[in-house]
Amino acid sequence: MTDRGSQLRVEESTVELERRWTNIRNLMLAAEIDVLVAQTTTPDAGYVRYLSGQSTRGGHGLSVIFPIDGEMTIVTHGAYQGDVRVNPSDRSGLAGVRRLLTDPYFPAVPYCKDAENALITRALTEYGDSTIGLVGAHQTPYSLRTQIDLDLPAATLVDATDLVDEVRVVKSQEEIVSIRRTAELQDAAMRFAFDVIRPGIRGVDVTAEIERFCRVRGSESGLYLIGSAPPGDPTGVLRPIHQQYRTIQRGDVISILIECSGPGGLYCELGRTAILGGSSRQLVDELEILCAAQSLTADHLRPGADCTEIWLAHNAFLSNIGRPVEKRVHAHGQGYDIVEPPLIRPDEPGRIRAGMNIACHPSYVQSGLFCWVCDNYLVTEQGAERIHAMPQEVGEL
Repeated sequence: MTDRGSQLRVEESTVELERRWTNIRNLMLAAEIDVLVAQTTTPDAGYVRYLSGQSTRGGHGLSVIFPIDGEMTIVTHGAYQGDVRVNPSDRSGLAGVRRLLTDPYFPAVPYCKDAENALITRALTEYGDSTIGLVGAHQTPYSLRTQIDLDLPAATLVDATDLVDEVRVVKSQEEIVSIRRTAELQDAAMRFAFDVIRPGIRGVDVTAEIERFCRVRGSESGLYLIGSAPPGDPTGVLRPIHQQYRTIQRGDVISILIECSGPGGLYCELGRTAILGGSSRQLVDELEILCAAQSLTADHLRPGADCTEIWLAHNAFLSNIGRPVEKRVHAHGQGYDIVEPPLIRPDEPGRIRAGMNIACHPSYVQSGLFCWVCDNYLVTEQGAERIHAMPQEVGEL
C-alpha cells in the first residue's frame, strides 16, 4: 500500500509541528485553557492547518480538538459513525492525532449539523468541567456553541483566537523558507502570464493558464484575478472569475493578481500591470507613485510599529500628491490564510513583529485608469525585505 505521506508534495516537518504545539500549549497553560477547538470548511484551513497540518476540500467540515496534554482528535467528513484510533507518531499525514471521528455530513445540509456537533462534543467528553478555548470564535457556528452548552453544561467557553494568533503570525525559519518558495513561484507565474497574453485571448483563459502553471508546481489553492480595458477606461479593475470573459484587445491595459499558496500551503500575492502593443506614460508615472507608497509602508514595517500610524502615513502621502486615499486595507499579514493579522487599518490592535509576512498592495483609480502594485515583505529586526523579485515596472507586451 502506498504511504499517504508519499502523496503529499510538501508537508510540515515534525520539528515544525512540535514547535507550534509547544508554544501554543505554553500559552494555554498560562491562560488556564484545557483544550482548543478549531473548525474550517475552506481549503485554506488557517487555524486547523496550523494546529494539525490538515486541510479540507469541497466545503467539507474539518474540526480539530487540541488538548493541553496528549494528542489531537480530528472530526471530519467520512464513514458513518467512524471512530478510528491513530498512531500519533505516524507520518502518513496525521501526525499528533490519536483519534479520527467521521460522519458523512455536509455544511450545506442543515440537519447534518447535529451529526457534526455530536462528534465534536463526543470528543470533548473528558473536558466536561474544563475550560474550552474556541479558536476563531467569531466564526464558530451558533449550533455548535448551543450543543456544547447542552452536552457539557459545566464547561467554560472562552475565545482563544488571540492566543493562537500570538504564535502563528510570527513565522519560523521553516515557514519563511516555504514563503520564499511561494514568492518565487509567483514571480515565475507572472512572467509566464505575460507570455500567454495576446490579442484575442479571454481573461479567463489567461487565469486558467496561470492556475495550472502554479498547481503543477505545488500550489494548493489560490485566487487569480485579471482586468483589462483600453487606457483610461476604469472597467479594467481586477475581476473575479465570473467576470473574466472579456476578450483582450491590442492596446489594452491588463492588471493581474496571483494570490496563491505555494508548496507547503503558505500564501503570498503578486500584482503587476502590462499594456499590450503600446505604452502609457500615465501608467508608468502612476506606478512610480505607487511604488513610492509601497516603499513608505515597507519603511514603517519594523518591530513594534503601530498599524494605525502606518495607515495614516500611507493616506497622508497619497493625499499630499492629490491621489485618492485608501478606504480599504492596503497591507495585511498572510500565512495559511490569504488574510491574517495584522491589518493596516486604523482600528488594528496588534503591532508589527519580526517574522511577519506582510502583503502590500496600494491601489487607486486615477483619471479613469486602475493603478496598483502588489508584493510581499518579510519583517526582520532590521526592517522589511521585499521577497518578490519580479521587476516593478509596466510590462510592455
